[in-house]
Amino acid sequence: MGNIKCVIWDLDNTIWEGTCLEDESVRVRPEIRRVLQDIHNRGIVNSIASKNEPIALEFVEKMGLSEFFVYPHVNWEPKEDNIRRIAETLNIGLDAVAFVDDNPFERESVKAVLPEVRTYDAIDYLRIPDLPEMQLKYDTPEARARGRMYTDEAARKEMENEHEGRKETFFQSLQMIAYPRLANAEDLGRIRELATRTNQFNSTGIRYSDEEIGEFFHSDDHEFHITTLVDKYGDYGRCGVALIRKEPEAWNIELLLVSCRVAGRGLGSTFLSYLTEEAASAGCKILRAKYIKTDRNRQIGLLYKILGFNKDKELSDAEASVFAYVLSGTPAPRPEWIAVERSSEQPEDAHG
Repeated sequence: MGNIKCVIWDLDNTIWEGTCLEDESVRVRPEIRRVLQDIHNRGIVNSIASKNEPIALEFVEKMGLSEFFVYPHVNWEPKEDNIRRIAETLNIGLDAVAFVDDNPFERESVKAVLPEVRTYDAIDYLRIPDLPEMQLKYDTPEARARGRMYTDEAARKEMENEHEGRKETFFQSLQMIAYPRLANAEDLGRIRELATRTNQFNSTGIRYSDEEIGEFFHSDDHEFHITTLVDKYGDYGRCGVALIRKEPEAWNIELLLVSCRVAGRGLGSTFLSYLTEEAASAGCKILRAKYIKTDRNRQIGLLYKILGFNKDKELSDAEASVFAYVLSGTPAPRPEWIAVERSSEQPEDAHG
């Protein structure tokens, strides 16, 4: 199983000792702040699923722990329902979720309904940061800032829920700017991280190893392009990657990845539009894109068709489809709500 992306905590007799509705003198467990901070520093999100009155969140705030939790669910509904909602809000798989509770009945209930979720007894809370599944595989700025990014996303979702009108006008209000460019050596860690984590907006589902990614980076026939995205709420970091195999008259997108956090914002089409411009500037006549359908990436196949890529029947086979965009001087369309700013200079050490 993969690494944990979110740890969901119970409150009574888990985060603190005692029951807050029965005893106002409850005290936080020793070193719980250090545990939460360790988890947060690794880019793992902390959240709450507690059967309690909403006033329990006032205790969380009074104890100075509110900063560690995003999307807390405090109500009397089944915890497995709240866990599912938190995972959906974060747009992560249940197999990347951990649940910590002192009550064996609650842990067994979650196991029965959500077997993918990993459960832990609250008595072992001190050792949770030391578990293999809690380690930071790729130490990148995006990984360490993931908790903050989800907090920024919570602010966006709150504004979106309050917004009346078309979704496009809300996106326009975010004032998004994409910064696509040729990747350099400093991007390798992030490229590897995205290749490991991204499921829903992965054009082939192929998991290249760290060694293979390094070989592509140093190959004269391949290059990586990467894009960042910012808006008025914050920086999404480097959240899109494309692996290009170059031919004299054609570029071939061997892999297209966009972080799940921004896949619904229009960054995929913005990035592809940029790639059609770059391929045309390189003297190519066509931009091809490989697509292998998985149970989670159907939206990429649809995106290619929407942007005007046509299926190349000669190059496609039972395993993979190849879509082609004719570079006739007009780049693929991109959403008007994302501005694009590009550097005119090639990054130093672009091929290590």
